[in-house]
Amino acid sequence: MPKGSNNRLGGRLPKFLSRYSTPKAKQDIKKLFAQWILVEVRDAGHKKNLICPCGRSGLRYLCFIRNVETKIQTYVGSTCIRHFCNKMVPKLLKLLESLSMQGVTGKYLGKAGKFHKFQLKDKAKVVKYYKLLSSFFSKLPVYRQNGVWEMRVASSKSRVPKDKLRPGYWYNLKLGPVTRTGINNKGRPALMFFADGIRSSRG
Repeated sequence: MPKGSNNRLGGRLPKFLSRYSTPKAKQDIKKLFAQWILVEVRDAGHKKNLICPCGRSGLRYLCFIRNVETKIQTYVGSTCIRHFCNKMVPKLLKLLESLSMQGVTGKYLGKAGKFHKFQLKDKAKVVKYYKLLSSFFSKLPVYRQNGVWEMRVASSKSRVPKDKLRPGYWYNLKLGPVTRTGINNKGRPALMFFADGIRSSRG
């Protein structure tokens, strides 16, 4: 609930949500927001013309919410999602934004099927915030194996050419998060990382 707000409906977002909520929630903004829960976060990349129901444009992350009563699903931006979720959600979005803008450093280990494997440092952001990620996602591309943190990254040939990656060398990868929901959109989504850019690093 935004600071200074009251129980009266007003603004574009509440009016939009009230169309897809139950009658009992349409007259009380607290009950209205309480009917909606976060189910998925998607990185929209650099797509244009994405607008939040509140009217804010230029969205990077789409936060999909579902009404627990009517089962209708829609999305809001990373600012409006604070009305529906606990304080950990903004931290998650800030982490995902950091991974896409600043990237994470890893040592290339080779391919594993369709994925590229990288060894991570213990202080890497995805390791530091592993518990935060695991609280939102059912499956992560980051894992600990034989005492070492590793990460699997999906990529097209144009983004990460196979012949430009050398095992044992360190690289900085800008990661685009991709989420996949479970069967019938139930349960927590799984998280994958897509390499949106890569450059050599000193490690």
